[in-house]
Amino acid sequence: MIYDLIDLNDLEDGKLKKVSLNDIEVLLYRDGSSVYAYEPYCTHEKYDLSGGFIEDGCIVCPNHFASFEISSGNVRSGPEGDDENINNLRMYKVILKNGRVMVDIP
Repeated sequence: MIYDLIDLNDLEDGKLKKVSLNDIEVLLYRDGSSVYAYEPYCTHEKYDLSGGFIEDGCIVCPNHFASFEISSGNVRSGPEGDDENINNLRMYKVILKNGRVMVDIP
């Protein structure tokens, strides 16, 4: 299902933003003209990644510092070095249309 989430101008470049609509939550990240969408919680212990930070092309969890590649959602490093107890971050397809950010969530 496609969700119309936010105006592109309301998404600050280089910042994480969690958006809620009805019963869904999506983490958005804008890098120039590219926008990425993810499940908003760390796959390790479900901490809210919108409180995390960006470092070296990755979203870093604010709790145990697991990192996920911005472009793919793949785990770059697990929580405090534990690479076995974590899964990749789920990503969603982003559609930019008429200045709006829409996300396709199956």
